[in-house]
Amino acid sequence: MPSDEIDFYIHGKGSGIHVLILNDPLLGHVPRELLYLIKLYGDIDKVLDHIKISKDYFMALIHLYRILGLLRVDDKRCKLLFPLITKDEYDSILKRVEGVIDLQLNYIKRHIPEIMNKYAKSSLREQGFEWDDVDFLLIAGLLLDLISMKSFREMCAGIPSLRTSSSNWYLWAIEGGLDVDYEYWTYVYEGIIGGSLLLTLKKAPYSPIYLRDFELQVIKLMTLSEKSCAELAYELNIPEEAVKTLLDKWIKLGLVKNIGSSDRYKICFPFLLKDDYNVLFRSLMRLGKELCEAVFRRKIIDLLRHKYRSDLKSVDDVAYLLLVFYIIKCHVVSRLISEGLINRPPDVPKLPWGLCGWCII
Repeated sequence: MPSDEIDFYIHGKGSGIHVLILNDPLLGHVPRELLYLIKLYGDIDKVLDHIKISKDYFMALIHLYRILGLLRVDDKRCKLLFPLITKDEYDSILKRVEGVIDLQLNYIKRHIPEIMNKYAKSSLREQGFEWDDVDFLLIAGLLLDLISMKSFREMCAGIPSLRTSSSNWYLWAIEGGLDVDYEYWTYVYEGIIGGSLLLTLKKAPYSPIYLRDFELQVIKLMTLSEKSCAELAYELNIPEEAVKTLLDKWIKLGLVKNIGSSDRYKICFPFLLKDDYNVLFRSLMRLGKELCEAVFRRKIIDLLRHKYRSDLKSVDDVAYLLLVFYIIKCHVVSRLISEGLINRPPDVPKLPWGLCGWCII
């Protein structure tokens, strides 16, 4: 397992640049190799023999990752506290969760008509988005990622973590990534008045976009009607130049379009207004919680029992469970697509595909 074949995944926020660079082809090469060799040997002297860096740099990295809660050092022995799984370990986990994948898939199949019904009651069609435009976003992005992951995290709240209580992120790594047609993750912002989600595919990843509260206020005003810069500035009580700067940035990203040659603008991605949130988003929240209760609660003990019988027994329980959740989620979505139940994402997505926002007030 060459270290450059390992994909690292971060769930949560606040991990810092030392973790974020792990997937960088250049900056992350040495840290990736170090963590891989620790997985392979566990002995500090053996790792030093196989890595081409100075002992001082080596010890500095060991110290850093120990402080971050990713390593445990006992004299000359070193253990990873996050799951870094080989292809064989991945196959073993996948075999263990095949039944869970089937249960989750069947649950989604049964409830697609309900989700379509809630969509029909929202303003998304009035905004110009048909079901085929938003099914992947609603089911793969909101329901199976954001909402179900949050419910799953709450379900795991009572499980002791090796990470400090102040940490709000978890790390796992997979040799070669997942063996699925569609592997994806999301960038999420949740603020006071609403939030945003950007869904990105592993094969064609986006850079993160987070629409924060002020930006959500601007977008809300343009959701159902075109607005001019002057109108937006007046309604928001801010300088017109500030609005123009923001709109120009969004036009370059493809998030907003200028109507004809006029000074009027409209957003190009689905946005759930307050009534939409109460009808559609809250329905997805209920389904996500119900899904986790029905599918995962009775399986958590079995998943942890499998972990403690494997070479991964020393890693963080919560990080391991989130890794398993991620594997299940991507397999379920890939099967939904292969069975024609949700639409395939574009081969090479371009913004605003994958982006949505919502407002709760």
